[in-house]
Amino acid sequence: MKRMNSQKGQALILIAFAAVGLFAFTALAIDGSRAFSDKRHAQNTADTSVMAAALAEIRTPGNATAKFTAGRNAALARAVSNGYNNNGALNVVVANTNAVIVELCSNTNVTHAACEGMPAGADSSEYIRVRIVSYLPTTFARIIGRQTITNAAEAIAHVSGSSSTSSGGGSGYGITTLGTNCSNGGLFFTGSGPRTINGSIGDNACFDASGNGDFTITGNIDISSFFNFSGAGDWTVGGYVWVNGFDKSGHGSFDVAGSFFSNDIFKVRSGDFSAGSLSVVGAANHTFGTTVTPWPAALGSSEAPGTISDPFASSLNPPPDPGGCVARSFGGSTDATIDPGCYTSITRSGAGNLTLNPGIYFLKGNFNVGGSGTFTANGVMIYMQSGALSTGGNVDLNVSPMTSGTYKGLSVYVDRTNSSPITLTGSGNSTFVGTVYAPSSNYTANGAGSSFVIDSQIISLRAEFTGSGGLTLNFNPANNFGGAPPNAPSIELTK
Repeated sequence: MKRMNSQKGQALILIAFAAVGLFAFTALAIDGSRAFSDKRHAQNTADTSVMAAALAEIRTPGNATAKFTAGRNAALARAVSNGYNNNGALNVVVANTNAVIVELCSNTNVTHAACEGMPAGADSSEYIRVRIVSYLPTTFARIIGRQTITNAAEAIAHVSGSSSTSSGGGSGYGITTLGTNCSNGGLFFTGSGPRTINGSIGDNACFDASGNGDFTITGNIDISSFFNFSGAGDWTVGGYVWVNGFDKSGHGSFDVAGSFFSNDIFKVRSGDFSAGSLSVVGAANHTFGTTVTPWPAALGSSEAPGTISDPFASSLNPPPDPGGCVARSFGGSTDATIDPGCYTSITRSGAGNLTLNPGIYFLKGNFNVGGSGTFTANGVMIYMQSGALSTGGNVDLNVSPMTSGTYKGLSVYVDRTNSSPITLTGSGNSTFVGTVYAPSSNYTANGAGSSFVIDSQIISLRAEFTGSGGLTLNFNPANNFGGAPPNAPSIELTK
């Protein structure tokens, strides 16, 4: 009888090979998803850490070494708060140990690739990089011989300028509000017209955006208190946003090109939100149906925005009292021209044109321009020792500051002891150039029915931008008091 070969045990071999394959697919699903999640978290952490480093650099006085040390410490603290503990080495990655590497892109003693994303001819010493290398112990992938998975993420920020007093330096903002509480200070964007701010914003108190028009801000936003966004318009911010709490209930979109950091709660209850990176210290949540990108928010380290001080407190003094003050009033359709000097009041109504010859106008009372016609004041500085300043009606404004001398670039100077309000209402044919300095006053700009363009820097206790017409503020330092600020900071996330 012929003996047959036994096939017993072959199924076990096939099952063993299949089990290895199943474990490999399981490892891909479980360990792969863990690696993807860690990669995303590491990238968010790198983004927020490099922005923390950049902000620390511009806030730290001293030489380049002191600035970089402060930036590196801030980045490491932010990374630790997000679960990435540095191994203590600046440029050396120790095997199987998480590493947070913070360096200037000008550093030649690096062990990995050079910084990417810098434009041709850029100064590499102005670019700072945070690189996070993490090692994840595997679970099922050990079956196929993979003990760890290595992730690497990096972010690069361009930092230029510095300030030892605040995150932006008062003279570096297009709009600065100095009031330190929400009852006497703050910044308010109301009305229905579109708003464009070509510059940055610094606010020591609340920021309330309830207007329904679209908003475009090309620079940065620094808010020392709460940012309440309840309007219906869409917002676009070209720089970073630094706030002490954020609540978005308006259904318009909110898009930030740079980082968004909230030192308190973060809420999105309506509409969509996006930012280059998102870091929150307090509770962060968004309502079902809204989109927040990136999400989840990275956990930030507590760091309240710095208080902005009066940038001209020690450098700007009132003009001498010329004496011989008079009151002038004009109405009807007759044109009038007046000369520099001291006035107890200036009032203009009716349809006639009013022209101010170049020079300094010293006011000890109200300056009111209403009616229609044209108000022309070129080469002029209006000093309000007391009294309110207002333009209204359908007046075409044509205002520009002196181009030389002590008050070059300063169009309106309200004495620090004068808390009377400043109200500018302009038609679509209006132009207003020069700094409005009113550190103890409430400032209101009203675009009434048309587009009002202000080529100015606003420094006030409180500010409101309102009206149904469009309103544009262009901050060109060369056209304003003090010229181009040498230390106006800039931060840009380049990678």
